[in-house]
Amino acid sequence: MSQEIFLEEDEPLIVAKMVDFLYSLDYDDHRQDETAVEEPPLVINAKVYIIADKYNIKSLKEWAVTKYIELLPATWNSTSL
Repeated sequence: MSQEIFLEEDEPLIVAKMVDFLYSLDYDDHRQDETAVEEPPLVINAKVYIIADKYNIKSLKEWAVTKYIELLPATWNSTSL
């Protein structure tokens, strides 16, 4: 029996942030993969919230909302979104 879990439907970057949170109770909301399209931290936090909801990780959902709300005042009128 394999000890592997395949999350093929989920974005690898967001899965990595979920795993980071499970180990450290935090995650970096900036894209770390220079080869991919740049996404603003608000989008990253929204995607983290979605995966936390999918896997029913309440504390991660709460943390993603907290991080999103902290960024919102400085970025809501940004042209980068």
